Amino acid sequence: MSKQISVDMYAGGLVFWKATMVSKALLDSCNDVTGVEVNWKEIPLIRALEKALVDFYFRQGKLIRAAKPVSKLCANGIAGVELPSFVVVNESKSDQGNQYDCGRRYWIDPGTYEVSYEDESGNSCIASHIDAVKYRGMVNANRVSDGLDYLAVKLGGFQLRDNARIYYMPKHRLGDWTAAVGHIQSIVGLQFFTANCPSDAQTAAAVADQASVVLKERYQQTLDEIFSLDSLLNEPDLKEKKAGKLRAKRVELEKQLEAVKKEASLIDQSFRGYLDMASDIESGIDQAMAIAVLATSN
Repeated sequence: MSKQISVDMYAGGLVFWKATMVSKALLDSCNDVTGVEVNWKEIPLIRALEKALVDFYFRQGKLIRAAKPVSKLCANGIAGVELPSFVVVNESKSDQGNQYDCGRRYWIDPGTYEVSYEDESGNSCIASHIDAVKYRGMVNANRVSDGLDYLAVKLGGFQLRDNARIYYMPKHRLGDWTAAVGHIQSIVGLQFFTANCPSDAQTAAAVADQASVVLKERYQQTLDEIFSLDSLLNEPDLKEKKAGKLRAKRVELEKQLEAVKKEASLIDQSFRGYLDMASDIESGIDQAMAIAVLATSN
């Protein structure tokens, strides 16, 4: 006998992903379809060289160490350009201590990502065995996850625990998240996962620990901006044109406060009475505004 489970039994989803190295160009194209401008940070030139050297020499037990930049003629014909370089170090261990012998020094061309080295005669040679081109214009897995962290927060998610890349996505936000990552998955091929978030007391407590902190930070930041505007509006020599702009800005900030309260209320509703963040947040805002009024009147 099968039992039907209502979606209303869940307070949303717990979302996470498996990141891999991806082309920055592809990730940038995802910004247009998700509507969130994520700054995807590609692998820097010097890290591309280091990673390529590690790829080749790691299994040989060699050490890769940064060296002074090399001044060489680049493929674009510009002379005297300082190019990142690394040396490959041979390490030998004995009872008397470790000995280190520097081998070849490698550098990378910023235009072509071609890697070169200097042979025993002092001539530059192409290091065809070192492939740094595969890292050109790429974003490594950790940086991809950094970008997805930002996306999850912008789409209404709350990090479940510090330093853990798993987010609580409220029920009313889950549709936007699902649509956004669906686009990313079709363009890039990353894997995303969603687990149902039950609306029980224990889960509610875990979510509240992080969500209430984030929401209170948001309203406190907004309150600080309002108080700053109020201070400017009380200046005796304030021009009317500037005052009008400040009052318009204050209206927008008040809307942001209402949005924070609404977000807390919707999360509360998702947990069927186990949470009361909205009341706590509204009380905190009211108290802060009341204190500000008293301070102004004095």
